[in-house]
Formats: sequence, C-alpha cells, structure tokens
Amino acid sequence: MNKQFLFYILFATLISFSSSCIHPDSKQSAVLSQKADMTQEMGERYFETKFIGADKPFENKRDIAATRTISDYKIGTEMCGQGDLKFPRILLEMRKGYCAGIVAGRESGLIAPRSIVQIPNSPHFLLVDFGGWVRNNGRVILIERLGNEFKLRTLLEKLDYPHGLAIGPDGKSYVATQEMIFRFDPLAARPDSSVETIIRGLPGVAFQMPEGAKIEKSTHPLKQFVFDRDGAIYINIGGPSDACLKLLDSNGGCIAGEGARPTGAIWKYTPQSGKIFKTLTSTDANPPMQVIARGLRNSMALVVHPNYPQAGYAFLQGENGRDFPDPMQPNEELNSIEIGKHYGWPYCFNNESMSPEYVKFLSSNPNYKGLCKSAAAVAYRQPYSLFPPHSSPLGLQYYNSNRFPELRGTVLVTWHGYMSPGSRLAFAKVDEKGFPVKNTNALTFNQNCSSKKLIQTAEAKQVSGVQFEELISGWYGVSGSRPQGAPVGMTVADDGSIWVVEDKNASILRIDASTSIPPEPLACDSRTEEEILDLMKMIEANPTNRQRLTDIRKNLVERTCMKCHSDFYLKPEQSEDQRDWAVARYMLTQDSWLLPGNLAESRLHKRTSAWGFEKPMPDNAEHLLATDSTHRQAVATLDKLIGTIVPGEIYRVNLATAATLNLRDGKKTLCGVVPNQEIVLVVSKTPAEMPGFYRISRPPLKYIDQKKCDKNGKFYLGADFLIPVEVPRTPAAVTEELFKSQAFTKKGDFTFGIEGPAVAADGTLYVVNYKSQGTVGKINPDRSASELLKLPDGSIGNSLRISKSGTMFIADYKKHKVYAYNLKEKILGVLTESSQMSQPNDFTLAKDGSLFISDPNWKKRKGKIWHISPQGGLAELASTSGTANGIDLSSDEKTLYVGESNTNSLWAYPVADGKLGTRKLVKRFKGFEIDGLRTDTRGNIYVTRIGKGSVVKLSPSGEVLKEIILLGKDPTNLAFGGLDGKTVFVTQRDGGYIESFRVDEPGREWAMIQP
Repeated sequence: MNKQFLFYILFATLISFSSSCIHPDSKQSAVLSQKADMTQEMGERYFETKFIGADKPFENKRDIAATRTISDYKIGTEMCGQGDLKFPRILLEMRKGYCAGIVAGRESGLIAPRSIVQIPNSPHFLLVDFGGWVRNNGRVILIERLGNEFKLRTLLEKLDYPHGLAIGPDGKSYVATQEMIFRFDPLAARPDSSVETIIRGLPGVAFQMPEGAKIEKSTHPLKQFVFDRDGAIYINIGGPSDACLKLLDSNGGCIAGEGARPTGAIWKYTPQSGKIFKTLTSTDANPPMQVIARGLRNSMALVVHPNYPQAGYAFLQGENGRDFPDPMQPNEELNSIEIGKHYGWPYCFNNESMSPEYVKFLSSNPNYKGLCKSAAAVAYRQPYSLFPPHSSPLGLQYYNSNRFPELRGTVLVTWHGYMSPGSRLAFAKVDEKGFPVKNTNALTFNQNCSSKKLIQTAEAKQVSGVQFEELISGWYGVSGSRPQGAPVGMTVADDGSIWVVEDKNASILRIDASTSIPPEPLACDSRTEEEILDLMKMIEANPTNRQRLTDIRKNLVERTCMKCHSDFYLKPEQSEDQRDWAVARYMLTQDSWLLPGNLAESRLHKRTSAWGFEKPMPDNAEHLLATDSTHRQAVATLDKLIGTIVPGEIYRVNLATAATLNLRDGKKTLCGVVPNQEIVLVVSKTPAEMPGFYRISRPPLKYIDQKKCDKNGKFYLGADFLIPVEVPRTPAAVTEELFKSQAFTKKGDFTFGIEGPAVAADGTLYVVNYKSQGTVGKINPDRSASELLKLPDGSIGNSLRISKSGTMFIADYKKHKVYAYNLKEKILGVLTESSQMSQPNDFTLAKDGSLFISDPNWKKRKGKIWHISPQGGLAELASTSGTANGIDLSSDEKTLYVGESNTNSLWAYPVADGKLGTRKLVKRFKGFEIDGLRTDTRGNIYVTRIGKGSVVKLSPSGEVLKEIILLGKDPTNLAFGGLDGKTVFVTQRDGGYIESFRVDEPGREWAMIQP
C-alpha cells in the first residue's frame, strides 16, 4: 500500500463520520449444534395485504400490525393516534408530545406519492402518486375511510407526471400534470367521467419558447399550484436545468427565464369570470395568464394566506436552489412573492452573492447590472429568509388547528433533501398576515449524524432570518428500523392531525399527539470508519480494481457526475492518488450507495444505469448510455468494482415455503432476516467458527437488526438454504453494443415450438415448450434452465404474459384456453376457455388486469381479437382480414397494435373503454412473414420477421428506425427484460434457442411489472 494511501487513511480516521457500530473485542459464544439451528433457520413468512383494488377494505390495525415492515419502516405493537384513528407507530426522533404512524406503504401498491388533501365534508383523502420518472405512469388514488378501516382505490391513472393537488373554490379536486390542470369529482360514481380541463399547454419535459428556443429536456417538469381567495391559480413553472448554462443569449443571459412565458417563474391564471374556471373545449383558449415572479428555479413549496391577494398578506415560496460543488452551498430560500419581482435564479444565490458563471453578464448588461445588490433596473427581491443548504423544501402548509396548541399559528415545511440537512419536518411561528416571524439571532441547522452548523454566506458568516424548529428531527436511515425520510406533500386534516407523504419511501404518514416518552435517537446508517477502511484496503490490494477506481473517477465522476449535488470530496490541491481515494470514500460512506457483490441493491448502479424510478445520475444518463461509449464503459467499470470489491461467490437464498431466511451474527444470535431469492455474496463456505453455515458479506442494512447484532461485522446464513448462481459480476446491461444480437442460450436447448417469452420482475425468463410440447420453461438470469410446469389435458402453450402481482397467463392454442398460474403459490387454474376461439395465439396485458388476445384462423386466413376481463369474461372485439398474430398495447394504452402474418400488415386500433375503434394501417412489409411484436415505453414497436431473421424497430407512425439482424432466420416472438428492461429476448424456432440484444428504451411490459 503506498504512502499517500496510508496518509489518507490516517487523515480520514481523524475526520470520520458518526458510525452505527463499534468493534469491541469479544469471545465467540459456543457453537450450537447444526441440527438445532436448521430447525429454526428459515424465517417467518411476510404478511401480504391486498390494498389497491382489494375486495375487502384495508383494516389498519390487524393487517399492518401483522406485517414485519412497511416501506422499510419496522412495525411493532405500539400505535400512534386516538380513538378509531390509530396506526402503527414508526421510529422517528420527534418533538416531545408527538408521534408518527404509518397509514400505507409500497406494499399497498404505492410508487411515488407526492401530494395529499382531505376531501371537503368527507373523512376520505385524495392522493397523487406521480409513478416515478416514467411517462404516463401517474395516478390519483382515493384513501377511503369506513369507520376505523381504510382502503386505497385508484380513481384516475396513466397521468403524465402528476404532482399538484388542491381543493378549488367549487369544492372539486384539482390536479396538475406536467402540461395541464384539470378538475374532477372524486366521489362521483364515475370519477373519470367528471374530468374537466381548465388549463393546458404548460411547459413540460420538452417544449419551445415563444422566442424560438427549444427545451429538449426540462429537469423540473412537475407542477405545483395554489389558489388565492379570488379563485386565481398560481403555478410553478420550473427552470429547465440547474443553472441555464446551455440556454444563453448572445449577451450571456438566461433565455429560459426571459420573455412572455419564462420558466423558472410563477404564472398566474385568472378565471374567465367569477371565481370558477371555465371548462375548456377543444377550441377554447386558456384563461388569462400573468407572470408574477421570475428567477425561481423550482417552486415546489407554495402557500398563500387565506386573505391573499388582499394587500399585505403573505404568499410564500420555498426555493430549491442551484447545485454547487460545495455540499454546504448554496442555501435554499424562503421567499415572499411580490408581483413583478425577480428572485435571482440563475444569477444570484443566498442573499446577494453572484453566481460565478454570470459575473461578467451582471457587470455589463444594462438591465441586470448590480442585480444581486438590488441596484439593477430589474427589481430583485432578496430571500425573506434562508433555509439549510440542499434541504430541498417541497411542501409549505399553514397550521391553525387547536389539536396541537404549540403549532397553532405556524407554517410547516418539509425538507426532502437526501444530504445531511434534509429529511425533516420543521415549523416557525407566523404573524397575523401569514409571514414567518424573524429574529435577530444567527440561523443554524442540524445535520443528520453530525453537528449543528451556521447558515453562512460569502457576505455574512452569521445570517439572521427565520429560525425554523424541527417537528421531526431524526429521520436519517437506520437499517432494520426505518429508511431515510423523503417528505414531499402534507395536509392538515379536519381533526388537526398532519398527513405527510414520501415519494422515495412510497409511504403515507399521520402525525398525532403522544404522551409516551420519546424513543432514544437511533444510530446512524453510515458505514463505520473501520468498514470503510477495510473496503478501501481491498481495492488497494487488487491492481485491477485499483485501476478501475481511477477510471471511474476520471471518466464518470469528473466527467459527468460533478454536476450533481456534491464535490465527491475532491479538492484542487489533491494529487491524482488522493483524488481517487476521495471518490472511493465518498461512494463507500453510505451503505446504500455501494453494496459489494449486490448490484440490484446498490443505488449507484441503479442511478447510473437509469434503472428504477429515481432520477438517473447524471440527468441524461439514458442518452449517454446509448450514445457515449466512454460513459457506457465507465458505468460498466463501476459495476465491475461493485461486484468484485469483496472477493467471494454469488449465491441465492432458496427456500421452499418460507419468505425469509434468518441471519446470524458471530455469536449465532438471530439479528435479521434475508428475503427468499435474495442475492448474497459468500466470502467463506467453511467458517471454522460456524459449521453448517456460510459466512456472507454484509447484506443490505435494511435486513439487519442493529440492536441485536453483536457488531463484529460478520454475518452467516444456513448453507442448506443457499444455492450457487453463476451470475456475471458485471451485467451486460451497460457493456453490450446496442442492437447487436448474440446467443443467450445454446441451440437445441428447446423444442421447435419455443415461443411466447415473458420476463418476471426478478429477471427470470419464461418460455413455452421447453424440452417438450405442452411445457413451460424457466430460464434464470444465470442462463440455467428448468421445467416450470406441464400443462394438463394435452394443452400446448403459445404465448405468456406476467402481471405485476406474479400471475402468469398462458395462451393454450390446442384446447382454446387461457390459463392463470400463480408463480408464488404454484397454483394453475383456467381463466377462460371457449370453442369460439380458433386458438388463441398471442396476447397483451393491460394495467387493469384485462387481456387483449389475437386469434388467427390459419385455414381461413382470417382472425379475431378478443378481450378477457380480470374475472375471465370473454368478449369479441373485432374480426381481422388476415391471420391476427402479434399483439401489444402502446405505453399509454390508447392504441392496440396487431400484426397479420399472411398479409404482412401491422394495424393500429384506437382503444377506449375496452372497445376498439376503426383500425389504421401502420406498415405493410414486403416479403417475409411477420410474427411477434412488443412496444417500448416511448411507443416504438418491435416486430419479428420470420425467414429474414430480423427484428424491425418502428416509430408509432410506421417509420423504420432500425432493423436488427439476428443470428437465426426464424424468430417467433420477443420480450423485454434484463436489469433495466432494455434487453430484448427473441425466441428462435430454427434451432430451438434464445437470442438477445440491447436497446435504448425499456419495454412497456417491463415497466408495468417493476415495483
């Protein structure tokens, strides 16, 4: 190990973070008998509850309490609440006299909830779940209360990035998607039929400004809005990027913030007459619009006093500021909105500091010269107060209930930021006009797992303003107890309780009064200094990984990631070697970022690979992975480092009936559970101290109970319940060349009838006719294959689809049936059967659980399209002029694509209310029969061509975008899968095998089954 590294380790030890474990010397307890251990090795089955769409209401006392965790919050026996409204109390450090209970989590089907309100004159609540960073995946959900029972029901779905939610002057519910605002009646018999658009054409993900500037991808498309007492709406129009540096005019100013329709602004829309907006027809213009404030990067937190816009009353905004390399700068802002004022973005930050990129512009432009000192022609309004840096205020709410006397006459704020000042709920007193009361003291803020700090600026080391107090203070992640807090929206219920939603944790929380003693603060989830140094030593000991670290630092961190929220501990004065270890330390500090041997649980892998609902890292990761070979290789190198940093072998937990496997520490104490099918890294198969067990690298912290663990850093699982998995340590997801096919399995592994591939959420691939006709085969991610089941009564499958809940649907062309097979319970049943069907052949699964089926009659060279309800009801939708074969829905489910093999035609049917409209020809191919088809999340269509041996990628309009030449000549069908849904698996009839190739956009079917 070189001297620089030793010096850095010594220095790092002196500045170590607060740790969750220490390593005292202790003797190992006596080894228990292997037989006694095995009888209790398997963990308890998780309690699974059906929440959305359940036949029975969700009973919060019984069902939640039976669950081990909800959204990674540990559930015990203590409740939070009073009377009928009691929910399982979660472990948060809160102000004395308060508690938080969890109402629902991701186990209930939530993905990324953002806003919540109570429906007027009703015990029910309304929730907006924006669905993650996936287009048209948002929902509006009713939280229905029946006495002490609650259930969730989806009212509206397929919404495009919904966020804003409010009750209007007419008592109806108003919702904002990225480009429009609509209202509806959530308690109507058909809520979807009550939808009325009132504003449309808002700047979304991509748009063109009136002056001609094109915004290819706005990073702040979500819309927040509030009503004033006159019925006007004020809407956040987020800035398109962090600092507008790619949208500058000839003078160096930000084009996006200028003109009649600027971004980084608040727009006001006034009702056409009275206080209620008119419902827009297809030809109506929007209501009158006025830009009331500029220079606001992203106004997700907005609140107005009930008397606003009466003169002197407050309109408050929480500003999510720019990202600087210094993690403690700039500060976020609390602004008092005044009509016509400029609030600084992207030119000014803190109180009067100039952004370094705009110093020249602010010194020379006649209108903006002296802006940050309030000496320009443009009227600049300094922040009303400063918030902690990177705290990310996403919600503001006045509190005027008597339930919590201490909070009456305050304003609440959610701090969503993931860095140390964030993950909190705070409050401050306000005056009679709604303005937070300032003080003359220096502002301070707490840091998770660290010390208190002053809010500082370049001009003043001690800044005065509004000192917010914390209602929830300790919300950092603690394995086995809670995730890191991610609060977004909140509302004050009629009874005065506070309801808060989290997006990253997919949870709904309710805050109530508590007379019990607050729990002691929990230990932080950072790795200990010893654990960090151990991992750094492992990197140093492996020359290949040592070089990988340098490559990652140069080609990933410095090249693309320095635009993100931190400087990765990099300083100009550091040597090359010190820079490498600074990056290593940054990545290793938080356990969730980099988990050795486990890519699926490592957040760095998921974000750099643009996998999951969190924002990619960097924002344009998908584009870079598709077009930039240097970036693609750097991400692959990162994955290799994660996979090999700790020497060992990949194993998978394999249980027959139980859902979890008990985890033991060095003293054989039960100190956690690992879920069935979880990947673990085995570092020793013959530990002398624990016969009959395998020693594993530390699993994700969420599986460990730190209070029970003896903190020696060693963990064990029963050897009998682990099976080896030959998984490549680096997934092909980011290394393979796009659209280049290769063999996924060997020729001859399957029969001539291989077809109907489908991929489950865990990456397992299923096909029909595995070793013999009438079977369903299972191909694991390591490419090992086995028979899953044999269909009864001479049935032969033709295609498969898998639902999010784990139900596999099998089209039986021989006996005219559709089977439903529960992959968890291994139960096979018949969903529907009918002699009216010629086959069926292929089908597609809709989000509501229904199926659209193609049914060719090969003798008559015609076909039909059928619809099957989730309950098995069969209805004929259309007759086709050719042999209907491949079939799939578009990503928004407004179009059904059907391929006719004998006419080589691809048709598009409009879909509305489960019925098909008049079809339109998309593409007619010349020669070579078309067979299977699938769509991706952008709406592109992939079609197989038998005989030519290719897959054609088409735009929704039928334009040929790409033709992928395969190895075999008889491709029958295809499916999307892999770690990110961007691997296409193609079944080859000639040779009985499977090919695969990488694409640039996930498949629709893959997006539907992701948690």
